[in-house]
Amino acid sequence: MGEGWGEGERAAPVVVPEALKESLTVKDFPTRLPVFEPEADHLGRYCQVLTQQLISGSLTTDVERVIQNLPGERVSFYADTLKMPRWLRTDEGVIELLA
Repeated sequence: MGEGWGEGERAAPVVVPEALKESLTVKDFPTRLPVFEPEADHLGRYCQVLTQQLISGSLTTDVERVIQNLPGERVSFYADTLKMPRWLRTDEGVIELLA
């Protein structure tokens, strides 16, 4: 399937355009950071179904739903990492959250 994030890993930092830095700067530390942690049984079933699909070449509605679920979670995780704060504004100045 190529390279990707493993369970519990965070996405690699991205270069943020100057125009977006203010919108990604917060005054309070975030209470939640995006983490990709699919359930083990869901990940196992996904891998089984995907392998079967690749071998058989057929696609039922049930199989399609299973195959679409995990990539949807990955897209949501990636979107969360793009929108999460990168800097914390304090009385002493701005601190980079992701170094």
